[in-house]
Amino acid sequence: MLIKIKTKPLDFLKYRKVISKPLYQEVLKLAKKLKGKRIAHLNATAGAGGVSEIIRSLAPLMNSVGLKADWYILPPNNQLFEVTKQFHNALQGKKWKLTAKHKKIYLDYLQKVARTSKKNRYDLWIVHDPQTLALIDFLDFKKAIWRCHIDTKKPNKQVWNFLSPFIKKYDRLIFSLKEYANHGLARSKVKIVPPAIDALSEKNKIISQKEAKDIIEECGLDVKRPIIAQISRFDSWKDPVGVVKAYKLAKQQIPELQLAYVGFNLTVDDPEAKKIYKQTKRAAGKDKDIHLFFDPKDLGDLNINQFVSAFQTGSDIILQKLALRVMAIGKG
Repeated sequence: MLIKIKTKPLDFLKYRKVISKPLYQEVLKLAKKLKGKRIAHLNATAGAGGVSEIIRSLAPLMNSVGLKADWYILPPNNQLFEVTKQFHNALQGKKWKLTAKHKKIYLDYLQKVARTSKKNRYDLWIVHDPQTLALIDFLDFKKAIWRCHIDTKKPNKQVWNFLSPFIKKYDRLIFSLKEYANHGLARSKVKIVPPAIDALSEKNKIISQKEAKDIIEECGLDVKRPIIAQISRFDSWKDPVGVVKAYKLAKQQIPELQLAYVGFNLTVDDPEAKKIYKQTKRAAGKDKDIHLFFDPKDLGDLNINQFVSAFQTGSDIILQKLALRVMAIGKG
């Protein structure tokens, strides 16, 4: 059965300070037309991944402006997540052979979840990413949107061909960029909505340099020396091994440089994370200036948001390395 997740209330009124007045008024105007409508968000997990982070803010904000929004996740299942992780990789272009066994694991599990879930009366379901995609065949959705958070510019054709019949059944399809939707989908259904952060979340809260440096120092880094940090899961598409290689190149010119890779394994739907962590650790070798944060036990008395906020504030360079390309954001 689908698992309902509780969220903390948020007040949209507080966001007047961080968004433009026209945008604030537009949200209220649109929400007025939808007042009282029941909305359900559905994704794989409530862990620390980007999708769950978005929903954790979005559902309460919908409630704040008069909608009735709930959030559901799948019951965890290792066998399913092994398959859907490969879907995730394949949709981004990784070579992988989809077999009849993979299809059966995926469809049988979602069918079982649907069969054991209560009948719903939601006006709209917003279904996120491929893990829950095929539920449109098994649950009685009045209206449904599929929200794709993945770079599907050049997907594995075999996996796309398997999933696209489900995708085409949705009333609307949301992608982050226009080029991700160029696969024979009805243009009238496609909407482009770039992802956004919650500017008022604890993770994005502005803290002082002193507070940030104190936390970083507790983690074993020397705050008097330059620090480069990447804050991403240990995922091949975040290219942590490439981050280590980039750091080692930079260290030839800046011998005092330190690297912090903040990628705590807090999600249950990413069975590859431990493998990627081990690969990154091997690439790091015996360099004591490379600090890899993977085990949640390393958080100590801090929560993940405090930890991330400290490194976002106190690092000299924030790196966001992607496979095949790199972006570096410097302070100032």
